[in-house]
Formats: sequence, C-alpha cells, structure tokens
Amino acid sequence: MKSLLLRPAALVVSCLIAFSAATPRAMGAPLALPKNDYTTLPLLRGKENQLLLRLPANGRAATIALDTGSPVTCVDESKSKLFNLKPSSTENSPPMGITVNGIRHRVATIPLLLFGNLQVRDIPVVLIDLTDLNQVLKARRDRQNDAILGLDTMHSLGAVIDCGGDRLILRQNEDNGSFGAMLKRAGWREVPMHLNEGHLIVNGFANHIPTQFIIDTGSPVTVLDQNFCKVHKVTLSDAAFGLKAIHFETKGARIGKLKDLQIGKNDLGQSLVAVFDVTSLLKTRTNGGGGPNALLGSRTLARTQAFIDCETMKLYLKPPALPRDWGF
Repeated sequence: MKSLLLRPAALVVSCLIAFSAATPRAMGAPLALPKNDYTTLPLLRGKENQLLLRLPANGRAATIALDTGSPVTCVDESKSKLFNLKPSSTENSPPMGITVNGIRHRVATIPLLLFGNLQVRDIPVVLIDLTDLNQVLKARRDRQNDAILGLDTMHSLGAVIDCGGDRLILRQNEDNGSFGAMLKRAGWREVPMHLNEGHLIVNGFANHIPTQFIIDTGSPVTVLDQNFCKVHKVTLSDAAFGLKAIHFETKGARIGKLKDLQIGKNDLGQSLVAVFDVTSLLKTRTNGGGGPNALLGSRTLARTQAFIDCETMKLYLKPPALPRDWGF
C-alpha cells in the first residue's frame, strides 16, 4: 500500500491534445516479464493514440488517460462522486490550489485506487474541467476521460509505460537496474532523461539541429515549435488544422516534414510532425531560454516500442527496421 504527496510546482501543463492520426500497428508479442517482480495492467489505445487505463472506482470503472506531459494528476471536476474525492481544506485552513497552464485550480485527494493488487491511498489530484476536451472526443466517437494520470503519480508508483505493448508496468520489488538490463539484452537502447519544470526531457536532433523533447504520451503525434521550423526551414504543409489541449487551442497547426529525427543516438529517419506554437502551450519562452521546444508524442513512442521508466528517468527505444519511412 502506498500514499502519495503532491509536489509543489509553479508551472504545470497538460499536453493532452485532440488530433486525428493513424493508430500504430501491433508490434507483436510484448516482452515477457517475471510475474513475481512486476504487476502489469493492460492499456487501451484511443483513436487519438492516447493510452487509457481502466481502474475500479467507487463500484464503477474509471477511464484514466496516461499523460507523461502532465506533471500532475488531474480529475474532471464533475467526477467527485466517482473517485470519492476528499477536499484539501479543513475548518482551519483554506482550500489548496495549484496553477495549471496559468490558471489556478483546487486540489483534492482520491482516498483509494486499486492498480491491480496494489492499493494506493491518498492520491493528490488537481480538479480540472475536461468538458471541452471530452466533447471533442465524444464527437469523434472516442472514449472520454474521467481523469489524467500525471507524471507525479507515475513517478511515485515507480511506473514503466510500455508504449509498444500497451501496458502499465509496476515494480513489485527493488530491481537494482535489472529491468533496464533485461531490455538492453532484448535489443532496446537506453536514453537518459531529465526533469525540467516537471517534464521528462530527452535530448535529440531534428534535421541534425539539437532539440529537447518533452516525453508526452498525451500528445498523439510528435510536435515541433513553429519558430524552430521557421528558423531552420522545415518544410510545412499548406493546409492548416486545429487542435485542443487544456486551456489551449489553435487552428493554425500544420504538418512538417523532417528529413531526419534522432532521439539520443537512435536514428528514426524521415518523420512527419505537427507544427504549432509550443511556447504558447507551455506558457514559456522556450526557444530563447534553451528549454524544450518539441514534444515526443505517442505515435513515435509506439513506433519505436518505447519503454518510459518514470522512476529511473530512462527511455528505452527500439528504432524501426525501416527508419526511412515517413510517419508520425
């Protein structure tokens, strides 16, 4: 049984984006794991490539999106009864709050969630209005979200996301590096990640230009900042399209064609990316400050059969056999 604490954050953002993209193809049988060492929970994949976890909550099943682009775990404001939420305030204290994408939100606590045979108590959550985002998903006949499982909870759980096998993996015991060693023996390549403003960051290259990517399972596709593409003359499509995230919306996104995408030392070859104002989404001036200006999205993570180790901050990739194919 575990209890979790909410880490303070001056700036947090959910990069859950509604955008049409092809669902990744099946990657074959998932890597076998010792049953006594790991708990594995199956994940569903929505039409927007989002990874979804179904958990029992107050006698019902809750649909929870896994979003490593969100530093905090969020619950839809209308789902208080579903999760049996407890307020953060008491008679002698004002309600706790936290800033999400520049807007102040209340904080509450989920008394208990069951992750397989693991009981997790007192999960701090931020209350978010997911109505607009769920309306987009409903219009596309996709699954609506009751909550977003953010990086704070996944880190505390010691979670690993298997993006190729669509599984959430929880360690039962201390592995002392055995999980990473097992992946490397099976052909995956390890790439270190680091934290920046509550986001998991990995270093890479876009058209051979050094680029910092936020690992973002909430974004269906990989994204580059529009100013980066302008400066480095990335080829863009003529047609524009719209997308939506929490407290963010744009109708001016376009598709960019990269001649080469590289994550760590892994060459992913030619790639299509979505292009819009990432700095506006993150509410920061990333390009001038040397921060991240790109998102490594769910489609690319599935294509490379990625494992995201939220505890050790290691990313494991298996580059595609034909890296010269265009694709998200």
